Amino acid sequence: MRAVARARKPGGGAAIPGVVVNKLAPTFLPRTLSGFRDGLVVVTGTAGKSTTTRILAALVAAHGKSVFTNPSTANIAQGLTSAVIAASTLTGKIDADIAILEMDEGHAAKLGQLAKPDYSVLLNVCVDQVDRFFDPAQVTSMLESVAKATTKSIIYNRDDASVVSAVTDSAAGLSSFGMGKKLFEREAENLSYVSTRTIESTYPDPDTCLESVDARTARIRFDGRSREVALPSVGVHYGVDVAAAIQAARVILGSDFDDERAVAVLASIDPVFGRGEVVNVRGHDVNFILVQNPPSLKLNIRTISPDTDHLMIAVGTDVRDYSYLWSTQLRGLPRVSIAAGLQARDVALHCLYNDVAVDRIETDLHRALDEFFALGEPRHGMKTVIFSADSMRRTRRYLGLPEQEVA
Repeated sequence: MRAVARARKPGGGAAIPGVVVNKLAPTFLPRTLSGFRDGLVVVTGTAGKSTTTRILAALVAAHGKSVFTNPSTANIAQGLTSAVIAASTLTGKIDADIAILEMDEGHAAKLGQLAKPDYSVLLNVCVDQVDRFFDPAQVTSMLESVAKATTKSIIYNRDDASVVSAVTDSAAGLSSFGMGKKLFEREAENLSYVSTRTIESTYPDPDTCLESVDARTARIRFDGRSREVALPSVGVHYGVDVAAAIQAARVILGSDFDDERAVAVLASIDPVFGRGEVVNVRGHDVNFILVQNPPSLKLNIRTISPDTDHLMIAVGTDVRDYSYLWSTQLRGLPRVSIAAGLQARDVALHCLYNDVAVDRIETDLHRALDEFFALGEPRHGMKTVIFSADSMRRTRRYLGLPEQEVA
C-alpha cells in the first residue's frame, strides 16, 4: 500500500497503511502500544510536542533503554498506526523497551481509553486549529481524559492553569516542570497559554525549573542543582520543552537517571525539522520555521533577526480561514521577499497592515521556492522560510529533503 501510494504521490501517502489497518483491525494499535515492558509514554498538548518527544526519547535512550517513537507528523491515529506497522514484526510486536509517543490532543484522549499510558506529559493549552478545537476548554477536557487514563505518573506544566485544572482529579502521581518566578513574570505572556497561573510571591518552584534563557543556552534547576544546558533552538519555549523532557526522564528512569549524561545528551540533539533547523538547500543555508497557530507565530517572530535580507512566508490549505492569524502582530519582521502559497494574498495583506513591506506575491509554492533560491546569498542574516504545516510538507517534497513520515 505504501509503495503504491508513494508511486502516485512521491513523498506522501505514509498514512494510507494506517487508515486501512485501523478499519480492518481496530484493536491493533492499542494492543501493540500496551505491549512495551517499560510502558507507554504519551506527550501531548498544543505546542512543543515534537521537540519534547525527541528530547525525551534521546534522554531515555542514552540511559540504555531501547525506545520506539514516532515522527512529528505521525501523531494522529492513522499516521501513528503506520509508524507502528513500519517498526513491527509480522506478528505485530516492536523490539523496544518503551514507547515515547507524541500524540495530537484529540487522538490522545480517544486512544487513552484503549491503551492507557503509564506516563503522560501534558505541555500546554493554546488557541490552535479552531476548525477542530473550537474552544480551549475542549482541549483542556481532552487533557483531563488523558490524565485520568494515566496509570503511573503525570508530568505537567505548572505554569499553565488549564493543564493544572486538567490534572486535579487524576489518581496518578504528579510532578511538574515550569519557569522560575522571575522568568515567568517576564515571559508568561509571550508563551500565549490560554490561562496562566497566578503569580504569588511564595509560590514554590516546579520539580524541574527553567530559571533563565539566553539564545540557545538555559539554566535549569533539577535534583537540587542549577545546570547550564543547551537548547535545540532559540526561544524560551524551547527551554520549557527541555524542562518538560528532563522532568519526564527523571520520573521514568528513577534512580537510574544520570544528571551529567543528560546534560551531555542535550548538547547533541538537533532540532526537529521546521523548529529552528538549518538545512543546506541548493547551496544555501536555510532556516525553516514551522508555525501552526498564533502563539507559535508570535514566538518565532521574536527569533528572526531584523536585518534578515531574504524572508519568505508560505501559508497553505491547512489554515482554512486566515483571519485566525490576524491577532498576531508582525511588526518587527524584516522585509518579506515573497509571500507564497494558496494564502499568499492574505499573508501580504497581514504584513502590509503591520507595516512590513512585501516584494512579491506568488500563489504557486514551487515557483515561489525557485524564485526565493534564485535571489542568491543574502547580505545579512540567513535565508529564512516561515511556513504552515501544509506548505512545509509541499516544500519538503519539492526540494527533495530527507524522508520524513508525512500524512
